[in-house]
Amino acid sequence: FGIGTTSPASKLHIRTASNGASTVGSASDELILENSADCGLTIRSGSSDDGVISFADADDHNIGQIYYSHNTNDMTFRTNDSITMTLDDGGNVGIGTQNPTSVLHVSSTPASGYPLAEISNTSNTTATSYGLSVQGGGNSSGAGYQFQTKDMSGNVDFFIRGDGKVGIGTT
Repeated sequence: FGIGTTSPASKLHIRTASNGASTVGSASDELILENSADCGLTIRSGSSDDGVISFADADDHNIGQIYYSHNTNDMTFRTNDSITMTLDDGGNVGIGTQNPTSVLHVSSTPASGYPLAEISNTSNTTATSYGLSVQGGGNSSGAGYQFQTKDMSGNVDFFIRGDGKVGIGTT
């Protein structure tokens, strides 16, 4: 069925203006929205309700979802029927937590022998590339950014102050 076109390239093809494409991907050809300039899709729901995009298969009607809650102004991503990532109304991202308390909050119980997070530098030019770089307003009094590791009880194991001083078992 075509709206704005007499030769639809999918089951539903809505065209404002041709963008010049002549082929359609077979994995995403049930709905086409086409324009020669900006093109978009709007999901409207109640002011205290959710807007949802669901991904389903024969066994599960919502195995994956993208939710936007107008009540809390949060966006959540679900994979395998579980919330895996949240973007809250303050811009905080939570991976493994629905209530992030910092700009990036990662929470998980990794499989035995695996780290919670891994950063790999695959560059052969190590002099000009970094695996992890932390920059901030450190000063000679130790104020500013800090890097620390803590045990499960919250005790500091390793600490680097903003002035570069290192503490092991102390701040």
